Amino acid sequence: MRYINVSSLIAILMLTGAFTAAGQNWLIVPGQSVGPISRSTSEKELIKIFGARNVRRRAIDVGEGETEQGTIIFQNDPRRKASILWSDASRQRPKSISITNKNTLWKTDRGITIGTPLTMIEELNGRPFVLMGFGWDYSGTVIHSNGGRVGELGTLSGEEIVNRTLLLRLEPRFALQKTREFNDVNGEKEFFSNNPAMKKLNPRVYELTVEFSP
Repeated sequence: MRYINVSSLIAILMLTGAFTAAGQNWLIVPGQSVGPISRSTSEKELIKIFGARNVRRRAIDVGEGETEQGTIIFQNDPRRKASILWSDASRQRPKSISITNKNTLWKTDRGITIGTPLTMIEELNGRPFVLMGFGWDYSGTVIHSNGGRVGELGTLSGEEIVNRTLLLRLEPRFALQKTREFNDVNGEKEFFSNNPAMKKLNPRVYELTVEFSP
């Protein structure tokens, strides 16, 4: 009987894709987890999960020219990169995790990822949702689900948005950004996703942020 060296077996399994580690989980459950990262995963635990060379402290863009100190995992790998902001200075509890790179491995349990079109989100939601116009810092930000099935996009309660655990920002393809339809839905105004101009532009997700409640 031939005996196979354990180290060799593990190497073979890794090469064939049969070996799965916690750090290879790319599924997002909004408000609960981003792969192996939960609301209670510390920066030290990130290092244990992903390895020290894949966890770096960096200033992260938070809009309007401002940055906030956070942590980036897989900074040099666009498919796995994610940016983490913290609820506390000791980096014990993530506040939010953002994904921005095309062809990313990250996706939500509903299949939403970078590049997902407005029409698919509306279909998943079961009704039109509400988003901001284009051409400014928070261009194409989804405001709330309008009472639809994708409740993680937030619910309008009076004048407040509540229960939002997934923040999406959408933009149309560059070639469509000089059209009449683009001008019709430009600026700091709210629009329904079934607006005719929105439908024609069919913007796609360019930023996905998972928010953890306090």
